[in-house]
Amino acid sequence: MRYAAGVDAATAALARELGRLIAGRGWVLLSGGRPSGVMQASVTGAREAGGLTVGVLYGDDRDDAADGLDLVIPTGLG
Repeated sequence: MRYAAGVDAATAALARELGRLIAGRGWVLLSGGRPSGVMQASVTGAREAGGLTVGVLYGDDRDDAADGLDLVIPTGLG
């Protein structure tokens, strides 16, 4: 899986594992919801573990959301 250019593989792996751990505890992963970097990696990990994922977007376009989000909240705040 590709992440943003500014996120190295080790950071992405840690974010993905954190997402798995959050879901493993039955918690909800709340993220910035963008399809890049630690946001996408944590969502991916949580989804792999069967967790609920929520992304809050600063824009108003749901298509800007990370893959695997269960709930997308576009705020339109820019």
